[in-house]
Formats: sequence, C-alpha cells, structure tokens
Amino acid sequence: TCGTGTSDRTCGTGTSDRTCGTGTSDRTCGTGTSDSTCGTGTSDSTCGTGTSDRTCGTGTSDRTCGTGTSDRTCGTGTSDRTCGTGTSDMTCGTGTSDSTCGTGTSDSTCGTGTSDRTCGTGISDSTCDTGTADRTCGTGTSDRTCGTLTSDSTCGTVTSDRTCGTGTSDRTCATGTFNRACGTGTSDRTCGTGTSDRTCCTGTSDSTCGTGTSDRTCGTGTSDRTCGTGTSDRTCGTGTSDRTCDTGTSDSTCGTGTSDRTCSTGTSDKTCGTGTSDRTCGTGTSDRTCGTGTSDRTCATGTFNRTCGTGTSDRTCGTGTSDRTCDTGTEKGGGDRGK
Repeated sequence: TCGTGTSDRTCGTGTSDRTCGTGTSDRTCGTGTSDSTCGTGTSDSTCGTGTSDRTCGTGTSDRTCGTGTSDRTCGTGTSDRTCGTGTSDMTCGTGTSDSTCGTGTSDSTCGTGTSDRTCGTGISDSTCDTGTADRTCGTGTSDRTCGTLTSDSTCGTVTSDRTCGTGTSDRTCATGTFNRACGTGTSDRTCGTGTSDRTCCTGTSDSTCGTGTSDRTCGTGTSDRTCGTGTSDRTCGTGTSDRTCDTGTSDSTCGTGTSDRTCSTGTSDKTCGTGTSDRTCGTGTSDRTCGTGTSDRTCATGTFNRTCGTGTSDRTCGTGTSDRTCDTGTEKGGGDRGK
C-alpha cells in the first residue's frame, strides 16, 4: 500500500508512495496527492487540492490566488478574479489593472478609464478635468481655475508655481524654495531641508528613511536604522536589517529575521527549518523531512530520521529502515540501498 521500503510515517497511513510521491508524507503533500501534483513539501491544504505550488505559489492556496495563478503573478492573498489575470495586487489594486487605474487604486475609487496618476486618488475625470491630477490641481478644481499643474490648496493663494515649483505650495515647500531643491510635490518638512525627492522620495521623510536616503534604497516607511544603510526592504524584508538578513537576501526567501549566513541564500527557513542553514539541513530538504539539524547528506533526501534513525542515512541503514532495525553503520538486506 505504502510502497516498498517506505514507512507509513514517511508516506502516510494507507497511502502509497506512487500516490504521494517517493519519500513524501501525506502530511507534507496532502492525503492522496502526489508531490508532482501538489509540489514538493507543499500540502494541498495550503496550496489547494490538486494544485502545485509552482502553479499556485508556495504557501498560497488557489482559493486565495485563483486557479492556475501563481502568487508571483497575482499577488499574495489576491485572486486573479479580483486583481485581473497576470496583475499583482501590489501593482493593481482590488478589481483594477494598473494600466487602467494607477498603482494601488481601484477603478471604483478612481473612475472608469482614469488613472490616479492623471486624476488623483478618488477623483473621477468628470470632477477633476481630463489630464489634471487632484494632487496637482486640488480636489474638484480644474487646471483652468488653479493654473496648469498647480493646485490652490497645494500652491497657496497668489503664489505662482514659478516661485514655489510646479505643483508645490509654499506651505509645503517653504517660501522661495524651488521644487528643484525640494522635489515636485514634496515638502522640505517631509523630505528634509534642501533635499530633493530624488534623494528622499515623494512622501517619505528623511527622519523615517534616514538622512539623505531614498525610500528606493531604504524601503517605503522603513528607516535605515531598521533596514540598514543602503539596503531596501524589497531586498532585505520589511523591518529587517541587513545585519540580520544580509544584503541581497529577502526575509521572504530566507525567513523573517533570519540571515543568509544562518539560512543560506535562496533557502527559506520554512523549507530548511527555522534558523537552520541548508549546509546543515541540505538544499531543498526540510528538517521536518530530514530531521532537525540533519543534512540530506546524512539522512538522505525524503527520508525521515524518525524512520531512518537520528544522524543515520538510508545509505548506511537502507531506505525506510530504522537504526533500531538496522543498527548504526550496518547495512541490511531489507533496505533498498542495502540490497
């Protein structure tokens, strides 16, 4: 039933390795689901019945993501029915494509066929006037009233955009300061005196991001104290410093608060075990499968150390044979490799 030389602890009670996949438990893969269908180390309860993690995205169910859509395409926790096929919710916004509406804004908020870059968040083109943003022009104010690309609420009454900067008010930018210095639509209070939005980025304060550090470098809303100087939260992970994570390794890849020194580049602690490196555990082998702190070199890929014996490989003991049966370092004829 379970497959030659495979224990039901490994394969799952009453489940064959033909069904579940060689060396994969039904706890890992899902009862009656093969790892070729479900994806190695991904349960169908997590991924969705009969859906592989290659299709669905690791740890994302097809109920959440949409049948046959990966979370890389769709966005974590967003279905392609909601977001639109091939559009991520980070780019898109619920129910709208970013090509139609603008990043992170729905068409119900923005108005059909109008982008928030053009119109402004929550303003339709019938209210705002075609081609004028309310961030630039002011809510419900046309560029005929306010002046091209300048809002009266942003620029201030009787203040020209020549003095203040296009789309920047003297209240926002400081009187007599050009937006070349301050940055279009960014105040020196927000960005830092005499600091451009190229350095600081629109809407990010240098007190939040770090003096002279852009949110492109540091990550939106993440300080360089948190993220590490010159390390983005896209690279390092939100709220994770490069001291913890190591430059160039995301905590989504490595595990929250786990460095690639601990976890190893490209190996998640979900796969390898929290705080366990793939040097210890073995690349692509979970410590749940192999045993905590046991490498696949020692244990052999897809063999539980509960089945094989702690620190004993199936090369030594025989596939699916425990060291209780086998004795450490003694080959048995009953095991596949022993044979």
